[in-house]
Amino acid sequence: MKRTLFILHRWLGIALGLFMLIWFFSGLVMVYAGSSRVGSSTRLAHSPPLPTHAVPLSAAQAWQRAYPDQAARLGEARLLMQAGDPVWLLIDQAGQRHVLSAQDGQLLRTDASRAVRLARDWAQAAGDATSTPMFLDTVRADAGTRMMSFDPFRPLHRVALNDADGTQLHISAKTGEVVRATTTLGRTLTWLGSWLHFLRPLDDIGLSESRKDILTWSALVACFATLTGLWVGWQRWRPGWFGQRRYATGLVHPYRSAAWPRWHFWLGLTGGVWAMLWIFSGFLANNPWHLFSHAGVKPAELARYQQGSLPAAALDWRAPLATEPASPWVALHWRHLGEHAVLLGYQADGRVSRLSELAGPSDSGPRPHTFSQAELERAARALYPDNQVVARQWLSEGDSYYYLRPRGEDPLDKPFPVLRLQLDDPAATWLYLDASTGQLVKRIDRSRRSYRWLFNALHSWDLPILRSRPLWDGWMIVASLLGIGLGVTSLVLGGKRLARTLTPARLTRAHTKH
Repeated sequence: MKRTLFILHRWLGIALGLFMLIWFFSGLVMVYAGSSRVGSSTRLAHSPPLPTHAVPLSAAQAWQRAYPDQAARLGEARLLMQAGDPVWLLIDQAGQRHVLSAQDGQLLRTDASRAVRLARDWAQAAGDATSTPMFLDTVRADAGTRMMSFDPFRPLHRVALNDADGTQLHISAKTGEVVRATTTLGRTLTWLGSWLHFLRPLDDIGLSESRKDILTWSALVACFATLTGLWVGWQRWRPGWFGQRRYATGLVHPYRSAAWPRWHFWLGLTGGVWAMLWIFSGFLANNPWHLFSHAGVKPAELARYQQGSLPAAALDWRAPLATEPASPWVALHWRHLGEHAVLLGYQADGRVSRLSELAGPSDSGPRPHTFSQAELERAARALYPDNQVVARQWLSEGDSYYYLRPRGEDPLDKPFPVLRLQLDDPAATWLYLDASTGQLVKRIDRSRRSYRWLFNALHSWDLPILRSRPLWDGWMIVASLLGIGLGVTSLVLGGKRLARTLTPARLTRAHTKH
């Protein structure tokens, strides 16, 4: 049995040593490369100010001109500037995005020339008046945009700003939004990080449909290989405790003069458990065989939660935006629950203000938040009509399932305070609701709470005790270096073994035996 496990570990290590080295190295790069996806704060900082006068068309009028035969059943309406003109970005109840001119109601699509103008506005809004954007190409997906989260925006125009940092923007041909911004350094880190980590080279050789399966099975086999290595290492470790005899040399391991096996032995004993947990959680990354429930909220569910379309009063609004010579707002959002709608104004520095409110049927008494607790609970019951709220709590900071990750997240994308509601449905669902916008910002059931501990806790190590920096950084760097060391020593030892196995003399003897 010992001999079998030793041989299994040796040959599995030879087969998967390179994979493990790539995973640990690229994972460490990803930790500090940062996300190139444009977050809410970055988008606001690069947005031009809105005009101070009333826009010619309301959201309802623009929709009527673009779609004369369709009723305006919208979940959200945003007013912003694109290419020098105000536009309505409307999101319907099916989750589709529509960009309509607030001047004439025209449905806007972004071609190459318009993408260049949007890129120039992006740079100028951030204070860079010297950039000279240049259109590069149009892609469905490339190395940095193959994730499903980019699907609503495809195809994407790639535009270079020609600045000192080598900035490139990916701009949605469908909505005109900048969805990704990278520098030369950032793109290099993307290739060394996520492109390698998720085995994206397989996409480039025609194996995109099989890539997730290859990742899943490779991680599962690598996890078993690490487990066999731990068993072999513990069997060969003789520390001399409790009367145990050491090796004849007086050492606690059998590697008297061989440096690489000795290094592999000690790295395995000190970092093998963390490596196995990391690989096991990586195996769960793609939710193999649908072991866990789906995480997202479907458009039909969101429509039920919002209890219908934006009220007519919000869709008909086109009032003056400001009385000052220059508008402080770069975006205005209408959001609603039922007949209660609010208009939120966003400034370039990320500050948010409530500008007006259209109140429908509501509870009497003062409102401590934009949407009352009663309204939020009513929306939750509309989403789960057969279930009741059994516990409720206002959170001003994160709990174990809703929190700002140590790697850094945009606070606008993870707002506080939120109302946490616990339901009595069979899946024991928890809802996190943003009081200022009425948004359902997170839904997590019992299955997903288990996934949080088995994947996030063991892969990102965002445990409450490690969540503060630089403690988290120290843990990630040391643990990653242990994994990289295991990968390097595995490759060296595997290479030496293959060299001995494939020598002409050995091959001749093997052929003679047969």
